[in-house]
Amino acid sequence: MQLAYLNPLILFPVIGLIAFIYYILPRSTRWIFLLVASYAFYYSVGSWTIIVLVAVTALNYFFGLGLGSGQFSKKRALLVCGIILNILFLFLFKYLSSLLAPGSMLMTILASKTGRLLIPAGLSFYTLQNISYLVDVSKGIIKPERNPGIFALYLAFFPKILSGPIERGKKLLPQFHHPSALNWDDITAGMRLMLFGLFKKVVIADRLALFVNEVFNNPGTYHSWTVMIALVFLSFQIYLDFSGYTDLALGIARVFGINLTQNFKRPYLSENIVEFWNRWHLSFSTWLRDYIFYPLRRFFLKSGLKSTGFVSLGIPPVVTMALSGIWHGVGLTFAVWGLYHAFFYTLVVWWRSTHTVNHQKPLVLKIFLVLVNFAVLTFSWLIFRSDNLQHAFTLFNSLIVPGQMQYDLHEILLHTYVFDFQVSRVAILVVIAVEVFLEVKKDSFKFENAPKWLRWSVYLLLILSLTTIGLYQGGDNPFVYFKF
Repeated sequence: MQLAYLNPLILFPVIGLIAFIYYILPRSTRWIFLLVASYAFYYSVGSWTIIVLVAVTALNYFFGLGLGSGQFSKKRALLVCGIILNILFLFLFKYLSSLLAPGSMLMTILASKTGRLLIPAGLSFYTLQNISYLVDVSKGIIKPERNPGIFALYLAFFPKILSGPIERGKKLLPQFHHPSALNWDDITAGMRLMLFGLFKKVVIADRLALFVNEVFNNPGTYHSWTVMIALVFLSFQIYLDFSGYTDLALGIARVFGINLTQNFKRPYLSENIVEFWNRWHLSFSTWLRDYIFYPLRRFFLKSGLKSTGFVSLGIPPVVTMALSGIWHGVGLTFAVWGLYHAFFYTLVVWWRSTHTVNHQKPLVLKIFLVLVNFAVLTFSWLIFRSDNLQHAFTLFNSLIVPGQMQYDLHEILLHTYVFDFQVSRVAILVVIAVEVFLEVKKDSFKFENAPKWLRWSVYLLLILSLTTIGLYQGGDNPFVYFKF
């Protein structure tokens, strides 16, 4: 299924056909067609897990009605109950199976015929979406959605259900109620984003994965600079893989005239880790900010604590980042990864609270800070990618132990391909150049306004890359964030 999803010979015609049917339907019924298409897509990915999606949808629909009704005097209790039930669903399917012994009676009962619990696709993402919906309804930010079908579509909309973006009801629900008219600019912009996303994933990220997987699957085998190259490749693999998926999601939604949240703003050009989280996975980071970080900080400030004190400055980022790590996975590596980010985040917050921030830094200093921050982030990805802490320690030890780089590279290239390695190096340089260009332009550059010859040259180059070195060289590699 994964390969079919990424094959432009399948993806573009299928989306085109769905869009054609969508736009010939009356506007009042388009949401029904999108809901059917979304559930069909989810069924093809999740099979039986669609039952979980339906159950969670019904649960949150009725909780939303209750929170939006004036008949309930104890809305706080209802909200807490709704949040706890959503978390219980997530705990049951994502975490419990990892905590139970494989042969235990409870595991046998829960796993039934499968022998293990399968995590429903997209559960982590639509759980957060449900929680934000309930909180926003309880605060009066949005009114509860009374159409159960549109609420179901809000959770199951197929471009975003697997790995986000995590959309708020205030932005997405009105777009289903008031669908846009056929707009060729939306369609061309959507197709362009889909093309960019596919290129990032199957041409660059999957090439990088060949080298990364060889090093991480054989900890202790390679050393020094070879491991460092693998870590740099890993940083770009995760970024391009996830941003490639986001481009696909945003592009497909745009074809239907629906605007989703932009998830990335050149995160590796950040000067510190706070800025990084203001540029990385924005729908998730803003969710953490609005529903965990800010409430915790307000709580401590209302308690009479100093705004620059250790508790009010340190506890919110530590709790927020720790929960971020746990949300990504069960293992200790994810918790350590979250706490690692919390440490540097708190350090930056403390520095800003005690020093005057100079936004007019010399260019050399900015470049230095970007490089230092990238090194901090790259090491965090080592923890994130490792199977366990022992695995991470082994790789770290290999990183600082001198080795024979030339021999290491030669051995890896025997397992992969020299061509893939060269493509990876060139691709990273191109990505850096494009990102720096866009950063300098401050988003003033619009690709659609570029000369026609340039645009079509890029399109043809991307299509040629996809059909030659993209789909048919790296195998079937799932998106990194599909497992979360």
